[in-house]
Amino acid sequence: MNKETIDEVLAEKGRLQRIIDELQILNDFSLAVSSTMDVDKIMAQIINKSIRIIGVMQGTIMLIDEQSKDSFRTMIRSIDEACGGRLYKLGVHLMGWMIKNRKPLLINDMAKDKRFKGLEIEKAGIYNLLSVPMILRNDLVGLINLFNKRKQTLFTDHDQKIMSIVATQVASFLVNAKTFEEVQESNEKFQKQTIRLKKQIGAGYGLDAIIGESTEIRELKKQIQSIAESPSSVLISGETGTGKELIARVIHNNSDRQDMPFVDMNAAAIPENLVESELFGIEEGIATGVKKRMGIFEQAHNGTLFIDEIGEMSSQSQVKILRALEERKIRRVGSHHNIDISIRLIAATNKNLKEESKKGSFRSDLYYRLSVFEIHLPPLRERRDDIPHLTEHFTQKYAAQMGKKIQGFSREAMEILCNYDWPGNIRELANVVERAVILTNNTVIDMEYLPPDLRGEREPQPVTGVSFEDALNNFKKHLISRSLRESNNNKAQAARQLKISRAYLFRLLNQLGLK
Repeated sequence: MNKETIDEVLAEKGRLQRIIDELQILNDFSLAVSSTMDVDKIMAQIINKSIRIIGVMQGTIMLIDEQSKDSFRTMIRSIDEACGGRLYKLGVHLMGWMIKNRKPLLINDMAKDKRFKGLEIEKAGIYNLLSVPMILRNDLVGLINLFNKRKQTLFTDHDQKIMSIVATQVASFLVNAKTFEEVQESNEKFQKQTIRLKKQIGAGYGLDAIIGESTEIRELKKQIQSIAESPSSVLISGETGTGKELIARVIHNNSDRQDMPFVDMNAAAIPENLVESELFGIEEGIATGVKKRMGIFEQAHNGTLFIDEIGEMSSQSQVKILRALEERKIRRVGSHHNIDISIRLIAATNKNLKEESKKGSFRSDLYYRLSVFEIHLPPLRERRDDIPHLTEHFTQKYAAQMGKKIQGFSREAMEILCNYDWPGNIRELANVVERAVILTNNTVIDMEYLPPDLRGEREPQPVTGVSFEDALNNFKKHLISRSLRESNNNKAQAARQLKISRAYLFRLLNQLGLK
């Protein structure tokens, strides 16, 4: 074998060995960065291996947001702490150059390179560098920067080739890890938000949500504590506006089903021909354009189902509810398969269902099934001691919503609220308080901001059979009496309100026989 042949064989052998070495290097990088999804750990593996394989004194790896032209994460390894500031300054300069040019940069004599004049590179002791971009799908995701080849040697084209291949390979790992990290952060934020919302909901429907200190309310809270943990049905009765849904939510929130759904339905608001599909759902294809839909029984699985105004349901609908409760199974409209359900049913009514069942207008078997526990909510007129507490609660609630600072109602206004019969119960009281908070600009709400019917006022009615003078005197009496009430019997203030002199007001009082 002649010398030329031997040289060719050795050259080929060297080329093959370099290929094997390159493949080994890439395999090492792949194994290192694929073993974790932690971005910082991947960055550390990349820069540490790059420093060892290329044989440099120090290096940095940077993740880049190309749109904002900023580095949002940088890692520095094997560098003298005293050079950190200047090295970072150099890294920022390299990042700007790389965003613009998007190709490897190899410099073996930093002192002579005009691009880095003014950065005081010589003070940092940096004499040569190799910088390669990490590009994925034409997006620049980061840089690998290596500084100072060991033993004062030069970076080679082979170094640049190896690091360019490495940068291309690891870019996808970094992007995937960064995406995974963002998803984890989003999930953590979502979980924290969910926990916070659950706490807020829980705080809103704890026993403290039932406002009042009367004997009736204290007994009601004791009842709820006793029955909340039971899976049995509950029937809540009471006049409209007494807070039946609130009580249902408090029972749910204090039970072992509190983390499961609370589904509510107003039976009086659903047409009879839609009740079955609303309760049990419907299968797809039962009619043209009909899509599969879950009913409220299925939605409330493992949770609580609240049916308001159950006394308004027809006898046919009552039978279907009774069957679902007894069998613990439902069947969607148009289906041939049963679905197992586990729910707690809480029903509410403003009727006396016991009397209705005796009359035959409500099924007695369903009544007894519902009334395992029965709670009666007294009307507001039967617990007047709670009116000040409820009024304060609603005042602060609406004042906070409207950004107003209101201390409460005046003594006279509170007397009117406490003496009123409240046919609409708590709901009516809440509406009156909200109206007063909207109207007032004072820190204390006076009686003038209450609706006229609460103050016992009525517009003067047309009169017949009386003289003009009597009718006029009656009108004067009404006008003056109202002004005196609104001014708390302050004659001077009443005169100013009526825009008459105080002396004239006294004459009218005497003439009309008013005291």
